[in-house]
Amino acid sequence: MKIYYISDLHLDYKTLEEKNEFLSLLNKEDLFIINGDFYNDYRKTIDIVNEIDKMGVKGYWTLGNHEFFWLAERRNIEPLDKAKNKDLLNVPPAKMWDKLVDTIKAKTAKNKTFKFLETGTTVKLPNGWTLIGDIGWTSFSTENYELKNKDFKQYEWFKRWNFPWIKTQNEKWVKFANATIKKHDKVLIATHYPMYYNDKFPETSRFSSKLPLEKTYWFSSQKLEIPKGKEVVFIHGHTHDVSYKEGHVTNAIGRQGNAKKLELKEIILK
Repeated sequence: MKIYYISDLHLDYKTLEEKNEFLSLLNKEDLFIINGDFYNDYRKTIDIVNEIDKMGVKGYWTLGNHEFFWLAERRNIEPLDKAKNKDLLNVPPAKMWDKLVDTIKAKTAKNKTFKFLETGTTVKLPNGWTLIGDIGWTSFSTENYELKNKDFKQYEWFKRWNFPWIKTQNEKWVKFANATIKKHDKVLIATHYPMYYNDKFPETSRFSSKLPLEKTYWFSSQKLEIPKGKEVVFIHGHTHDVSYKEGHVTNAIGRQGNAKKLELKEIILK
């Protein structure tokens, strides 16, 4: 069995032919990990992961930021189908995110082969490796700056994020990840956002020209503890880069205008 990875499908910007081309790459013999940003609509993400499961494809998936943005920007979701989403739209912002995650979990709970990878779930892989994953929220800090309450208030308008909720998710995730790394010698970590400390992007990165505060928002210091003798490999998406450097993998089809070649990245775990 081989293990393949891809992220950032962004199928909103792809034709039906391109979607079917992607699905044709999935087979029942191997295992596939997909790290979020399937669609700009969480309901379409639910539909495609259920479709992959019905194909009998084995694998795991995490959520990306685009599944959340579509709900958070309520002006976007209301024209789509306000009636069918009133249970989410009527939830106060402070509880909206938990409601969304609960909804996604409930509508994919019966999947038999292609499963949602969330905090608290561990999966045994070949050669003694353990797979864990999460929705991948940031911790709002870099080595140079820590966001303060005044910063949160200033940026609360941005995608209607609920900062206290995200900080809570981050604390939960870091605690679980560190406990898993301590218990297991080989850990594969799958998240949408980069999870390793002070991620370095080239000057050509579309994030590099952002303001320092926005850079702080996106670039996280998760403070994962990796003792000597432990093997930890991170696979993430979000950056729309294709690389395999220093044990970290990011691979993406990409959005319209910066699309990459459609390919799956094989992850070799020795």
